[in-house]
Amino acid sequence: MTHPDALSLSALQKLFADALLEVEPLDADEPYIERGVDSILAAQLAKAIAQRFAVPCRTADLFEAASLRELLKLLQVRIEPSTTTRTTPNENPRSKTGRTPVIVGAAGRFPGAASLDELWAVLESGKPQTGVMGEHKRTGSFKGGFLRDIDAFDNGFFHLSPNESVCVDPQQRLSLEQAWHAIECSGLTLTELKTLRCGVFATGLPGDYRHVLSAHSEQAISAAAFTGNAFSALAGRIAYCFDLPGPVLSIDTACSSFLVALHQAAMALRSGECDAAIVCAATLFCTDEVFRLAQASQVLSASGHCLAFNELADGFAPAEGAGALLLTTQEVAQNLGLAMLAQLDGSAVGHDGRSNGLMSPSVSGQTEVIRAAWEDARRQGGQGPEHIALIETHGTGTPVGDPLEAKALAQTYGQLEGQGLRYLGANKTIFGHTLVSSGLLSVLKALLALDRQQIPGPLLRPSSSSHWHDIMPVSSPHTAHALPPGAGIAISAFGFTGVNAHVLLHKPGSASAVQVDIEGLCISAASEAGLQRTALLLARFLAQGTLSYAQVCASCAARTPQAVRAVVCAEQVDQVVDALARWGRSTPTGVVVARDYQELPASTRRPDGVAARWLQGMATRMGVSQAIHVPPYPFARRAFWPGLPSTATDQDNAGGSANVLEELRQRLAQLCGYRLEEVDSQAPLSSLGLDSLTVLQLLAPFQKRSGKIAVEQAFAASTLAELATLIERAAQSGRVADQAATDLPLGLRRRQTRSGLTVLDQAGNLPPVILVSPLNASPRIWVQQLPMLRRDGWNPCIVELPLHDAVQPDTPEIDLGRVAAQLAQLCEELSVAGQPVPCIGWSLGGCVALHAALQHSPCVGPITVISAAPWFGETILEDTLQAQSELEGRGEMFDQILPGNGSVASRIGAGLNLRSLGAYTNALSTFDIREALGDLNVPLLVIHGAQDNVIQAQCVMPLRQLEKARFLEIADAGHFSPLTHATLVNRTLLDWLHVSKPSANVTQVA
Repeated sequence: MTHPDALSLSALQKLFADALLEVEPLDADEPYIERGVDSILAAQLAKAIAQRFAVPCRTADLFEAASLRELLKLLQVRIEPSTTTRTTPNENPRSKTGRTPVIVGAAGRFPGAASLDELWAVLESGKPQTGVMGEHKRTGSFKGGFLRDIDAFDNGFFHLSPNESVCVDPQQRLSLEQAWHAIECSGLTLTELKTLRCGVFATGLPGDYRHVLSAHSEQAISAAAFTGNAFSALAGRIAYCFDLPGPVLSIDTACSSFLVALHQAAMALRSGECDAAIVCAATLFCTDEVFRLAQASQVLSASGHCLAFNELADGFAPAEGAGALLLTTQEVAQNLGLAMLAQLDGSAVGHDGRSNGLMSPSVSGQTEVIRAAWEDARRQGGQGPEHIALIETHGTGTPVGDPLEAKALAQTYGQLEGQGLRYLGANKTIFGHTLVSSGLLSVLKALLALDRQQIPGPLLRPSSSSHWHDIMPVSSPHTAHALPPGAGIAISAFGFTGVNAHVLLHKPGSASAVQVDIEGLCISAASEAGLQRTALLLARFLAQGTLSYAQVCASCAARTPQAVRAVVCAEQVDQVVDALARWGRSTPTGVVVARDYQELPASTRRPDGVAARWLQGMATRMGVSQAIHVPPYPFARRAFWPGLPSTATDQDNAGGSANVLEELRQRLAQLCGYRLEEVDSQAPLSSLGLDSLTVLQLLAPFQKRSGKIAVEQAFAASTLAELATLIERAAQSGRVADQAATDLPLGLRRRQTRSGLTVLDQAGNLPPVILVSPLNASPRIWVQQLPMLRRDGWNPCIVELPLHDAVQPDTPEIDLGRVAAQLAQLCEELSVAGQPVPCIGWSLGGCVALHAALQHSPCVGPITVISAAPWFGETILEDTLQAQSELEGRGEMFDQILPGNGSVASRIGAGLNLRSLGAYTNALSTFDIREALGDLNVPLLVIHGAQDNVIQAQCVMPLRQLEKARFLEIADAGHFSPLTHATLVNRTLLDWLHVSKPSANVTQVA
C-alpha cells in the first residue's frame, strides 16, 4: 500500500516548481497565478495534490488561495484529525518558541494631552480633563472628555485626496497618524516592518460619522464612504498605507477591545505568524449618539466625571482618545538594538458567561481571567503577580461595576501574602471613559510609569477608600510614589457584553546606549512645509533639555526618511536650536544645513556616514535610543468635514482644453477636491490618492475625444505629466496606444542623461541599480525583475541603448567601447556620495556592462552578466535571430506577465530593423575583451543557461575561470532565464545585491 506524502509548504513548493518547470521552489507568498498557473494547469495541480497528499482539493481552491502559503492553510483544515499533531491539555505550543512580546513603540492622544510627555504631565497633576461637547466643534450639551480638532488630517502625508478624506471616518484618520507616531518611536523603518511581516490589530467604535455624512448624499453614497466607514478598514487601511503583509484584524469587544487586540497580537508574535505588530485604538464622537445611548441605559454620569470606586459615583463620562503600540519579539528587539519599553509577561481573555444580564459584570468571570493571565505568565516564563506593584483598574465609576471589580481584586491579588503594598490606579477619574481605547490609556500610563520608575498621583479621590477594606494590602496613593526596581504593572479591562481581559507588564533590562560621533541632526518630512514644522518643533524640544543632543540625533536618524530631507551640522547645540528656530529665513553663522552630499561639511562628508546615508534616504540605528521622549512628526492640520467649503476648482472642464496637462490638472482638482495649485504635474500619481475609479473618471472625456486608453496604461504613468504625454500620443496615433505601455512599463519615466544615454526610471531617492537590456529588447523584458527590485528598496534604471528608440538612421554605426564608456559615465552621474552603482546586463547589455567595468571608474559597482560573454563566435547574427524561438512554447505564461497581441517575441521586441541589427552584430562579431579580464576589479556575478543557443559554452568559459566571479549555471534554462526562471534569477540577484546595498547598522531578521 502506498502511503500519502505529508502535506507541507516545501512539498507544495516542489510540486508547483515541477509543474512550472522551475529549478527552484516557488516563493511561498508569491501569487502563483503570476508564474503561469492557468485554469488547465490548476486542474492538473488540484488532481495531483489530492492524489499525493490524500486531501480533498478542487480546481477552485487554487484560485481562492493567492499563494502557496494560503493554499496550505486552506488544505490543512481538511486533513483527518488522526494525521495532525495533538497537544496535551497542559501543553502550550507557544511556550516552546521563546518569542516573548515586547513593546518598542508607543503614541497617544487624549483629552488635554497631545503627546506622551503631555499625558504624563496630566497624570501627575490629576486634574480632570472633561468638558462640554458643544465647546469642541460638535453640537450637544453632554459632558465628557474631548479631543480638539478631530476634523483635522494630513491627507497629503497619507496620499488620500481631499474628497476621499472627507468620506473617511476620523477614527481611521487618527489611527493612521498614531500608528505612524508609534513607528517613529520604535526606531523601525517601514522596510524593516515589511521584512518582519508586521501585523495590525485595531479597534474603534462602530462609528457615528456615517450619520454626519448622511446629510450629504453625494459623499454618503460613494466608494470612498464605503471603505471610509467600514469597521474592517480600521486595521486594513493602516496595513494598506504602510504596506504591511502580516495578519490584520479589526476587533470589537466593547471596552476590553484594546487589551483583547493586544492579547491577539501577542499570540501572533509567539506563534511566529508575524515578527512585529501594530496595536491601535481610536474613540471619537462625531455626534452625541453614545451619550444618548448611555443615558438611556442609565450608566451616564450626570456630573460629567468618572468617580471611580467612590460612594458618590453616578456613572461614567464618555471620553475620546487614540493611540498605538508597536510590538516585536524580544529576540528581534535585542538583535536590532531597540529600546524595550515593556515586556508582556502574560495575558488572558475570557467571558462572564451567563450572568445577571448581558451588561452585568461577573466577579467570577473577572477572577478567572486574572488567574488565567497569571498562568499565562508562568507558562511563558514571565514575571508573575508577586512582582506587581501597580494595578491599573477598569474603574468606570458605576455603582454596580466598581464594587464587583473590587471583590474580584480581593479574591485574586488580595489573597497573595507577604508581597508588600500594592497601589491601584483609575485613570478614568482624570480623562473619562475612553471605551474601546481605555485599555490603551492604561497601557500607556504603565509604559510611562515604567520609563520614569514612578507611580503618578493622585490615583483615586480621597473619598474612594470605602471599597478597599476587603482588598488590603492594596492601597491608593494620593501623591507620587517610586516604582520598586523590577516591579510589574497589571491592567484590567472589561467589556459591557461580558468580554474580560487582563495583562501583566514589566520593563526588561535594555542595552546601554552606544556612544557615537554625532555628524548632525537628521530631519525629514513629506513636504517643505512639513520640514519647517519639524524644525520648529525640535527647536523647542532641544531648548528644554529633556534629552541630550546625542540622544535626539540618534532617535531622529533611526526614523524612516521621508521625501524632503536635511542634516543640520554645527559645533554647539545652541547653534542647532537657533538654526531650527529660524528655519526658512536665514541660516546662522557656523551652521550648515545640508540638502545633498556635497553640501555637508568636509569633516562629515563620508560616503558611509550617518549624514550621507540620511540624505540618500537611508536610516541608521546608533544604539538604543530614547525615542519615546522625542516629539513625533507634526502633521498638517487641515479640516475635512462634510459641509465645509469645497477646496476644489469650480471650473467646468467638459469643453476640453488645448493643453492636455492643464486640463488634467483642473479635472483632477475637481474630482479629488484639491486646490489647483496643490496639483503638482511632476508629483507621483500615487501621492495624489488616485484609485481605479478616479482614474476612469479622470480619463472619461479624453477617451471620447482622443481614442481609447487602457486603464493599466494610465496606471503605468508615474506622474500627471506622463499621463498627459500618453493621452497626446493616443490622440496623434488614433489607436490603443500599446506602444506607450511598451515605452514606459510599470510607471517609469524616460529622461536624457548627461552621459548621452537615455534611461527609464522613477523619481525618488532610492539607490539606483542599472539594467542594460538585450539586443532588440524593449524595457518590458524586465517585467519580472522591476517589482522585485522596487520591493527590495532599489530604483531600477533601464538604459535605452542607441538605435532602440524610434530613430534608426539609414547607415547606423555602433561602437560598443563608446557605449561602455557612456555607461561608466552614467554610473558616476547616478552615484550618491561616490558609492558604486550596481549594474545588471543581459545578453548585449551584459557585454556592455562587463566592458564598462573595465573603464576603472570607482562608481561602476558590482556587475551581473546574464546570458553574456567576453567574446562571440562567427554565427552571432544567426544565433541572435533564432534566440527568441525558445519563448514561443510558453505563450500561456507570458499572457499573464506580458499581456498583448502577437507573438511573445513581438511583445518584448524594440522594433529594430535589419540595418540596425546588422550594425550591432557587426560590433559583436569583433567584440573580444578576454585579455582585459585580468584587470577586472569589481565583484562579478555570472548567470548562464546551459541550453543557451546564443552564448556558447566556450565563449563563457573565461568568466567561469575568474577566481572572484560567482557563477550560476541553470541546467534547463536558455537565453531568457530572467523571464523563464524568474524565481531563481530574482533570488540570486537579491542575494547578490544585498551584499552591495548600503544598509543600516542593524541585524537582518528573516
